Amino acid sequence: MCLAEDTGTLGHVETILILVCGRAPECSLAGLNHVCIDLIRKHSTPTTARNDTPYSPVSPCSQGLLTWRHLWLTSALGKQTDTQTGMMSIMHATPTNPLDVETFAEPAQQRRFAAAMHRIAADRPPGVPVRVYISAAPRTRNNPKWENWLAQITDELPDGVQILHYGSLFSEDRPYDWETVADDLDGLVVVGKQKRPGSRVNLLGPIARLELRSLVARKPALLYGHNLGLIPVIDCKSQVLAPEDAPRLKLIAPKRWRKDDSPTLHAALRALRPRSTDAGTDHDIDVPRHLIHPFAAPPR
Repeated sequence: MCLAEDTGTLGHVETILILVCGRAPECSLAGLNHVCIDLIRKHSTPTTARNDTPYSPVSPCSQGLLTWRHLWLTSALGKQTDTQTGMMSIMHATPTNPLDVETFAEPAQQRRFAAAMHRIAADRPPGVPVRVYISAAPRTRNNPKWENWLAQITDELPDGVQILHYGSLFSEDRPYDWETVADDLDGLVVVGKQKRPGSRVNLLGPIARLELRSLVARKPALLYGHNLGLIPVIDCKSQVLAPEDAPRLKLIAPKRWRKDDSPTLHAALRALRPRSTDAGTDHDIDVPRHLIHPFAAPPR
């Protein structure tokens, strides 16, 4: 259509051809916005019309085409820039992992737990035995690794602790009755089923859930994390699973939990340490007053 105009010249023909050439696939978006305009300025020679009226070196048709191409390029380049910026933001964004923590307990919960454990340790009379029950499902107890797990748990608990479990506490003459033994226990260790080898997710059956529920608020309660060792349940994330008539419990250990840096674990193990009748031993170290009674007025 532009070639049929009365003002069509060679300069205009070259301009149209340059713009059409700009549509070639090998013309990059970044270069097209500058190269085509430079070529237009180079090959378009201003002339004077027959009525001596000055006119633009680009015809109205070419000007419209150039304007359309400019708007299209601006939009395309803007979208490309936005896409690249969004991709870079995604690449540099730091994903948040809710499991990537040292503990799921709040600092206030940790302080209250540590204070309660110190009170238990301070109130224990010397020479009184400490009994810890290892809660494990029949499938876990029948696992070939059960004796190794039991030995690891015993090794991590304080010396002198009496280890009890289903096989040593209940028998045909003494059927399972949790209510009759719960009050005589000083601590609980639950051994769950790992979601997969090396996982921090442990599943407890309905019976283990009830056993944990009855003692977790009164006695030291620990999770045996297989690859992690003993972890206070307070540091774990818990989730009740269906079915409703016999719910199970999921305990998730924090990803960055370390037993050497855990104040709750040290407090729980201290609460499970038997007190010796011999004076001057480590078992008789007095607990500071501000830990036994954390909410009492400070001494003057």
